[in-house]
Amino acid sequence: HYLQEFIPGAPMSALLSAARGVASLLGVTEQLVGESWLHAPPFGYAGNIGPAPLPPAVERALKEFGTAVARGAGLVGLFGIDFILAGTIAHPVEINPRYPASAEVVEHATGRAVMIDHAVACGAADRDWPVRRNPRHRVVGKVVYYAPHAIRFPPVGPWDDRDPPFDPWTLPAFADIPDADSAIEPGQ
Repeated sequence: HYLQEFIPGAPMSALLSAARGVASLLGVTEQLVGESWLHAPPFGYAGNIGPAPLPPAVERALKEFGTAVARGAGLVGLFGIDFILAGTIAHPVEINPRYPASAEVVEHATGRAVMIDHAVACGAADRDWPVRRNPRHRVVGKVVYYAPHAIRFPPVGPWDDRDPPFDPWTLPAFADIPDADSAIEPGQ
């Protein structure tokens, strides 16, 4: 059981990278939470859309909070802060001390390879990395689809790629596909 105050506002995710005790804000996305069209449970994570613009004061507050968290917890590299944006106040809800779910949305929407930020924060040489700076997509979204009823996952479908050439900047139409014939229960 959880006891948590409900704060009305927009659920958001901030992607940060910490190096030498200072956090940099790499991007912000809006969270999809409890979306009925995806059969998500109430308050269930259902995806991200970004990038999401923030007022400068909120960006500063997130950087300051991220820096305090990084210093206090000894975080290095990528991490996320989920928050509710209520007007001009960011109310933190959760800290993800790892590569967060919103990272690839920020990457594809901004053209910034955030794993390079992570590598540099962890001690890799800060050099001219081969990073695409012109994003192919101005807004990117990803969703998590929850099964509305029990199914057995089909062996073939539109998610099957037929040996396309590898390009890390190609935005996939499908990801995290279950194995063929997997039993998927309602709500999974």
